[in-house]
Amino acid sequence: MPFFSIIIPTYNNEEHIEQAINSCFNSNFYDFEIIVINDASTDGTADKLEQLTAKYDKKIKIITNTNNTGSGPARNTGIDLANGEYLLFLDGDDWFEPNAVQHAVDVAKKTNAEVIIFNHQRVWADGTKTANIPNRYTNLGLQEKVLSAPKDRKGAMGNLHTVWNKSYKTNYIKELNIRFSSGIYQDIPWSIKAVCMASIVYYSPVILVNYRQRAGAVTKTTSPDHFQVFKQTNEAIEFIKQNTSIKERYSSEIYEYCKLLIFGIIRTEYRVPSNLEKTFIKESYKEILKWRKALNINSHDSLLKTLSTGCKEKLLLNQKKYHINFK
Repeated sequence: MPFFSIIIPTYNNEEHIEQAINSCFNSNFYDFEIIVINDASTDGTADKLEQLTAKYDKKIKIITNTNNTGSGPARNTGIDLANGEYLLFLDGDDWFEPNAVQHAVDVAKKTNAEVIIFNHQRVWADGTKTANIPNRYTNLGLQEKVLSAPKDRKGAMGNLHTVWNKSYKTNYIKELNIRFSSGIYQDIPWSIKAVCMASIVYYSPVILVNYRQRAGAVTKTTSPDHFQVFKQTNEAIEFIKQNTSIKERYSSEIYEYCKLLIFGIIRTEYRVPSNLEKTFIKESYKEILKWRKALNINSHDSLLKTLSTGCKEKLLLNQKKYHINFK
């Protein structure tokens, strides 16, 4: 049994997939398997993968989808095939920092945690790099810490809920049958479930993944697909609602995370098509009211009334007035 199963979904990443896979080998630890799900790429990704498979012999398993399923179902395929003790995820256009895999192994062996949260950094085309932590949304700093107690874990709930900034015990994920849904933003409810249900959660401030900032990324394009965020956030809210102990511990933090995620989409100029912005804002208002009822959130929210108007300009003005930071 390998220690790690590294799951990499990829779609039309011929320019970056080689860097992603090579980065898995940038340490002195090689007890891992790499499972690449080529999600019906139409460019030269398959040729690149064939070359990399030859280079690294039996380390890489390639699964080729005949139809594009999206990264969520592709990751489910990887989980089903994983033989490692722990799971790591990497997107086909991102890459690990040097010695990242070795560090992930060291922390896992030291802590035996079901979920380990790591730092990451955003990387732009001009070479600019920005670490995710510290940031104003969490109380995670630059010291390792155990987050098993609810009072300590609360501070991690505002951190970016994506799948690739953590490692996970494979048996833990498989026994709870935590699955990705389809569509974009699908790793938000998946990550929330994984972090909330674990007995042992640990945090390491070491940067594991380089998160490439590129215009062609799915969540950075102008598309009606951004309405899918409501499906994913509703899945997270419903999960919290149905689990009494988790609701008591983390409902306020998850509510704030989902709300700020939606406000961030509204604020970003290019995501929602201009002719659908008013509809998106009004839908946001309805969804947030529904969440507040489901989670018994009664605190005053200065932006709710403005949301009901569907007016983006008023919303952004109120953001400045009340000094509210959107992600």
